[in-house]
Formats: sequence, C-alpha cells, structure tokens
Amino acid sequence: MKRIIPLLICVLLSVQFSSCSKSGPSAEAKKLASETLELYDATVSRLEKAGNAKDAADALLVHAVEMKKLNERTKAFQAKYPDFRKYSAAADSENQTASEKSAAAFSAAVSRTMMKYSGSPEMLDAILKMSEITKSMK
Repeated sequence: MKRIIPLLICVLLSVQFSSCSKSGPSAEAKKLASETLELYDATVSRLEKAGNAKDAADALLVHAVEMKKLNERTKAFQAKYPDFRKYSAAADSENQTASEKSAAAFSAAVSRTMMKYSGSPEMLDAILKMSEITKSMK
C-alpha cells in the first residue's frame, strides 16, 4: 500500500502535459492521470462512507484491483511513448496541485480506516490480499 502512493505521485508528476489534443501521448497521459485521480477520490469517498470493517476492506480491495489495471495501462503507455517526457512542457501546476491534494486525502482516509478497523478479520484479510495484488504490480 505504501508503494502505491509514491507511484501515483511519481506518475502524475512525471507525466507532463503539453497539449490539448484529442489523441496522442498528451491526451492518453491526461486520461490516465484523470482516471487515477478519480479512483483515489472515489476510494476516499467509499472509506468515509464505510459503516463497518467489511465495507472499508471492500473499498480498499476495489482500489487495489483498479490500481493494478491503471498500473498496467501506465506501463503500456510508457512502452508506447518511451520519449514522451522529452517532448513535454513543464508540469501543469493545476494538475500537480490536484494530485497532491488527492494523494493527501487518500493517505489520511486510509490511515483513519486502518486505525479504526485495525484488529478486524476483514481488514487483516484485505491487507493480505492487497499485498498480493501489489506484489504482482512490479
């Protein structure tokens, strides 16, 4: 789990956006970044609404599964456009601010959830499953 947050920040901050075209590397990068932020924000919302350990564990597992899918798409993007960063402009500060805000909210929500449900069997099971998913993302 701790590996995912730095990965998100690195991907969002290192993939720099240079144009508003509907196709090509910039459009794909923007779409990946947008979907990543949406996933983190949706997970925060699910964690805040979780009424019990099972709901919280389910929210974290959904996040891990979806993050794995985004990670695979990001790797495919990087393979397709290995020199994308070379041609991109400076990072857009609005996107940087949004990604930092989203990562901070996610980190806080996960911390609160882990503290609240730390001893529950559902959370322990979710942590083990998330660990397996995270290992397969390398």
